[in-house]
Amino acid sequence: DDPDDGVFVYSASIWMAEAVGDYETAVQLLREMGGGGGERRRSSPPPNGVCYDGVISSLSQNGLHREAFYFYYEMQHLGLQASRKTYQRLVFAIDNTRDAELS
Repeated sequence: DDPDDGVFVYSASIWMAEAVGDYETAVQLLREMGGGGGERRRSSPPPNGVCYDGVISSLSQNGLHREAFYFYYEMQHLGLQASRKTYQRLVFAIDNTRDAELS
């Protein structure tokens, strides 16, 4: 088994969850990989930037803007590269955050 296959399956699953608006499943899958404060399953690969992009996008689309930023900061802490899509979703989160949420 190629370890990249596991990352591909997880990232595809995260993006499928994002596509149907199921942020909870997207976050759960990332946690199974050891991201988001989860404990990595022995059989799962560590998450990559594509996995984080999917979770950030899903959270942002569902109005969970602070949570989206949490995963962005975690992604940075792990040394993973953000993509254009990451920044687009973060801008979306900022644009759709009420002033009261920022304080």
